[in-house]
Amino acid sequence: MIYVLLLLLLIWGLYTMNPAFAVAVVIIFVVGIIVSVQDSAKKDEEIKIKVDASRKRVAKELDQANFNSSKEIYLTLDSISPKMKIDTKSKRVAVLDYYKDKLDIIPFQNLIECQVIEDNETVLSGGVGRAVVGGVIAGGAGAIVGAATRKSKSVTNNMSLKIITSDINNSLIVIPILETATKRDSEKYKKAWSTAQNAHAIIVSIIKTSSSVQPVKISAPTESPLAQIENLAKLKEQGILTEEEFTEKKAELLKKV
Repeated sequence: MIYVLLLLLLIWGLYTMNPAFAVAVVIIFVVGIIVSVQDSAKKDEEIKIKVDASRKRVAKELDQANFNSSKEIYLTLDSISPKMKIDTKSKRVAVLDYYKDKLDIIPFQNLIECQVIEDNETVLSGGVGRAVVGGVIAGGAGAIVGAATRKSKSVTNNMSLKIITSDINNSLIVIPILETATKRDSEKYKKAWSTAQNAHAIIVSIIKTSSSVQPVKISAPTESPLAQIENLAKLKEQGILTEEEFTEKKAELLKKV
């Protein structure tokens, strides 16, 4: 807006045959551009420093949790953040967001549902005992807004992946995929939609597979209390037990020592 005003002042100065005024406006305009470029470069450098620091912290935390990534999916188009890692060995999903310096590690058995949200409507949904594809359940009566409604739109304003878990302390994880208005016939949109479908399919596949697996007992009667505590600590590090569950069970076992 400020540059438009300066441009109008420049035109006015030339129109009134006041060259000194026009030169002053040009100088202010150029200085403004230089300052704007410098501010933009400074912000970019600050973001880079923040992202690099987050990368190191998250990498350390994943290493401490013995997280072994066997598959990685970028969930945004900048190939930086956020992204999703899958550890098929210890059966966990990690969602990383370097911009927000955030890491969520979710055991497979804690996953309940996964949805793709487009313009605040659910266009893909799947999970334990549920599968809705290409439509959205909306309204109190549960009306179905079909895929035809979605296809009639020429522009998408936002798209995100929503993961619902059984952890009451972290029950909802929303991952933005598109955050600006994007034409639905553009390559950018097609790539975002493909990314969302792929991530959704993987999470739903994990949910369906894990829901049929029986939970494993966390301790054996023949083990000593100290050995059981050691095993519990490993389960806590893997994200299978919460801090509260570990502390409670540890207190019970220490009474037996």
